Amino acid sequence: MIALLLAATAAWGAKWIVPADTPTGFAVEEHNVRPMTARGPSYADRPVRIPPVEVPSPVRAAAARKNPDLDPDNGQELRAHAANRIADLHALAIQGVGIVVVVLDTGLSDSASGVTAAATWSAYPGGVRDVYGHGTAVAGVIAGRPTTTKYCGLASACRLLVAKVLGDDGSGFESDVIRGLNWAADSGAQVVNLSLGSTPSDEPDPLELACEALVRKGIIAVCAAGNGGYGPPFGESVPYQISSPACSALVVCVGSVSGDDRKSGFSGCGPTPWGWTAPDFMAFGHLVPLALGEGTLMLVNAVKCGDSGFAPASGTSFACPYVAGLAALWLSAGGAAEDFERFLAETCSKAVTQLPEGVAFENCAGAGAVRAYDAFERAGLLPQPPEPATPPTPPGNGCGKVGVEALFPIWAVAVFATGCYFGARRRRS
Repeated sequence: MIALLLAATAAWGAKWIVPADTPTGFAVEEHNVRPMTARGPSYADRPVRIPPVEVPSPVRAAAARKNPDLDPDNGQELRAHAANRIADLHALAIQGVGIVVVVLDTGLSDSASGVTAAATWSAYPGGVRDVYGHGTAVAGVIAGRPTTTKYCGLASACRLLVAKVLGDDGSGFESDVIRGLNWAADSGAQVVNLSLGSTPSDEPDPLELACEALVRKGIIAVCAAGNGGYGPPFGESVPYQISSPACSALVVCVGSVSGDDRKSGFSGCGPTPWGWTAPDFMAFGHLVPLALGEGTLMLVNAVKCGDSGFAPASGTSFACPYVAGLAALWLSAGGAAEDFERFLAETCSKAVTQLPEGVAFENCAGAGAVRAYDAFERAGLLPQPPEPATPPTPPGNGCGKVGVEALFPIWAVAVFATGCYFGARRRRS
């Protein structure tokens, strides 16, 4: 039966994202997904969900006044932006103009401040309405356009597309995520953000293969490392906590640090089940001010950042879109997709602190904490200031004095006039 279905799909001229001969039970082509089994948890259609998110609640508000780390408006984002010199990149008109970024998540709330999508797609009959709030928060980190610049998205000028691939409880199935990836590819995606995942299996699963196929098409796939780590102050991190599809060697796997480069204890550590070091690098994911949308589940019991409509939360889910936003800036500055991860890794800061004992640095923090401006500078993507205009050369010898050659016309006229004068006198005499 499987062979017949594969043969029939091939006969329709399908262009495969996941190869037809993968031993996964999936036949996946660019415009459709055909699971071999009934919808539900199975090897062919595994469950996926957003990583657990830490949201400070009102009962912690009093403690926040004593512990700066729990303060929802403590400047963590400002420190992260300063380290990456985001304002300097924006001042150079590097703002992600026109770059197509697709967020595959729980949808988009229509009440979130400054977060709008140019196009949407949903695997669910109810449309893209975000009941949970996670997808809206992720989209805002990338492309938020709030009325104030304090919590502006990294690439606010990009073309944001949103695919709802997870349900209202933040969970779903790989087949729906792959359908969303197919839609993203058809919609001209240049960057895709996947702040979701599942426990990796012993061999690459269909979602990993689909992400790798997108990367081979020239699309930057950015994935959250997962919140399976339990480093300081919660305990010791253990390896093999990188979720799928972030454990793929071809995607960009992002862990979380605070605004001052302390590793988030929850951020998953490598290596992957196949021995790859992971994550690739770390980005800001600790107490990120997020546009959650009124009435979303994440906003319930959260501490708002004043009256701004934003609330802080922590997770690799929000470090991931930080890097996706940087990818949009990179492409808009003329950078090549295949160079993005390399230059970002080469310019990372190694000064990441609060690392767990017994795990190698590269399996806790990858190449380190990202430094966006340094990566752009190293790659030669920053606009060069115009050369100062050369002042005009003064007439004569260039020293401001009139040379003999400049006096030649006057001298010639004088000689001619003198000759005429004396000639006339001789004729009269």
